Formats: sequence, structure tokens, C-alpha cells
Amino acid sequence: MARFLGISLVARIATESTSTAILLVTIATLDDPALGSMLVAVVIATAAITGPVSGSLLDRTMHPIRSFSVMIAVLCAGFVGLALLIGHAPVPLLIAFAILAGLGYPGVIAAWTAQLPRLVQGDLLTRGYAADAGMYSIGSVLGPPLAAATLVLTASGPLLVPAALLVLAMVLLPSVPLRAREAGPVVPLLANLRAGFATLFGRPRLRRAVVISTITLSGQMALVITAPIKARELTGDIAFAGVILGTFAAGAVVTSLLATRFPIRRPDRMMVLCTLGSAAALLAFDFVPGITWVLLSAALMGMCDGPLMTSGFLIRARESTDQVRTQVFTTAAALKMLGAAIASAVFGALLGIGITTVILVGVLLHLVGLLLGWLAGLGSQGDGASLTMGQTAQQENR
Repeated sequence: MARFLGISLVARIATESTSTAILLVTIATLDDPALGSMLVAVVIATAAITGPVSGSLLDRTMHPIRSFSVMIAVLCAGFVGLALLIGHAPVPLLIAFAILAGLGYPGVIAAWTAQLPRLVQGDLLTRGYAADAGMYSIGSVLGPPLAAATLVLTASGPLLVPAALLVLAMVLLPSVPLRAREAGPVVPLLANLRAGFATLFGRPRLRRAVVISTITLSGQMALVITAPIKARELTGDIAFAGVILGTFAAGAVVTSLLATRFPIRRPDRMMVLCTLGSAAALLAFDFVPGITWVLLSAALMGMCDGPLMTSGFLIRARESTDQVRTQVFTTAAALKMLGAAIASAVFGALLGIGITTVILVGVLLHLVGLLLGWLAGLGSQGDGASLTMGQTAQQENR
């Protein structure tokens, strides 16, 4: 599992720097943040739209290492194309390379996480998901500053560094003993897609988890959008926003690593508790006085985010079979990306009213997520704590 997590860390540093890297290159080369924002949106939209198909293709492959190498290579090619062409090529060509990057993106994030049950089971799987959630947080701490630091070398550096990290991930891939799908009749792609969507939206506990995690992440974007304004209020310098967001990510790392020592036994219950904790910390972020308390609020919110993400992984794995698990992971991630993108746009528009309004709407989204999640989960019995990974799905398929 160590090699699996090593690849996760390298790849997550690359993917978590994507938005920052594209923005920095377009600003440094063309002084055009609007173009950078558009290219970021294209990458995210492409990844969200194609995520289910990518997941289904990976579920059906007989050669998982080879397939993941292709996905990483596609993402890497998109990064390199943008790095070399921004400032030297027309916008339609830049959009084409952003789309290319978006096509490879799902295979590097959620789809890789979905492979853990092929490596370990039981408590090791629970700890593995917690550690993988920590890799996302570590990536978000290291990725953006690394991208920014490379600007001193070349204007295209912020995109070339994540591309180099992806090449390293490709080199390490063969070291992971990823079990191939069992031989048997190949299910047609459309039929497999239907089965994946039926799993995602047909199982109450999984449906509840997807609704809660998607809407909660949308609410958490209030912290991201308001951090620069809060930083300027506190210090007079928007650069302090990096400290606020870094503190959030550090909190998530701490609790993710704690979960590797003390595995989460009731992920459904943990998801609800962490959502409530995240809402309370976000509310405090706007109303507590002074830098110390603001950073503490951000840290507490991050500490809720770590087990919230881990619980989502555990529920997805528990409620899905090997035949559709990767698609379930990539589709759930796609929904979260879309929700976060929409929330960011809405919160950006609300900043004209004031950051308090943005924060309150973010808190409200947490609570709405819990309410809608409860409604979506009607029909489930208990929280599935006594079921092992995949046991629920296997029982229903008999």
C-alpha cells in the first residue's frame, strides 16, 4: 500500500496545483486572468462530464496499470500543451489542450482511489482510505506553492512541474501490484454505465452520502472565496489567504492521519457529525476576533474535512461492487466538482454584498445538504457500520 500512496501523493500534488498553475501561466505570459479562469473551467467541466465514462472504462479494463498510464499521459500532454502554447497559440487551440487535460483528470484522482480494494481489505482498507484522503490535503498544501515557486525559472514552469510529477507517477505505476478484473464476458459500455448510475442513485446510503458530501463541499467553498478578503481585513495583505487555506488543509491532514491509527467504524454517522462541525467552524470563521481565532476556525473546519472525505470513500466502497466501483467514485467526484464550481461562481457574485452573506449561505448549504441527504437516504436501515466493504452490494446482487 505504501507504493500506492506514494503515487497518490505525487499525482495529487500535480492535480491540486492545476488551477493555480494555469492561472499563473496565463497571468505571467499574457496578463489575462480571465483566460486562465476560462481554461480552468474547461478542465473542470470536461473532467466532470467525462468522469462517469472514464470510470466505467477503467472498471472494464483487463490491464489497469496500462489504462491508468494512458490517463496520466493524457493529463500530462494537456499540461505540456498549455505550458508551451499559452501566449503563442489561438484560444481555440488552448481550449483543445484544456479539454485534453480534463479527459485525463478523473483517472488521476477519484479513479485511483477506487482501486484500493484491489490491494487491501478490512482495517487496512479503512486506514488506506484515510491515508489517501490525507494525500489530497497534502497535495493542496504543497501543490499551489510549488507551482508559484517555479515562476522564478520560467513563465511556463507552473505547468511543467506538475507534468514532470505525472511522468514520475507513470514510472512508479508498474510497482503497484494492481489486480486485474476477473476474466469473463465484457459488459457493453452503456450497460455498465447504467449499472453504475443505478448503484449510485439506487442505494439509499450511498445516495445520502453523495448528496451530503456534494452540497457540503459547495458550502465549504465559502471559505475559499472569502479567505482573500478576510486576509486583507486582518493583515492588509491578501497573500495571507494562503496561510488561511494552508491551515485548513493542515487540519485535514492531521485528522486523516489520525484516522489511519483509529479507523472510522461508522462512516455514515461520522459524515453527519463532520458536516455539522464544518458548518460551525465556517460560521465562527466570520465572527471570531483576531488572526489566531480565524486560523483556529479554519483548522477546525479542515479537521472536519479529513474524516468527511474518508467517510465518503468508505461508503462508496461499501455500497458498490467491483464491476462499477471506479465509475461510482468518478461520478461522485464529478458531482462534487460541478457543485463546487457553481458555488464558487455564486459566492463570487455575493461578495458584492459582503463576506458575512457568503459565509451564512455557505453554512446554510451545509444544513441543506444534511436535510436533503436525510431525505435521499430514506429507506436505508442503520448506518451500515456492521457491513464490510462491498458486502451490501454483493448481498443485493445475489
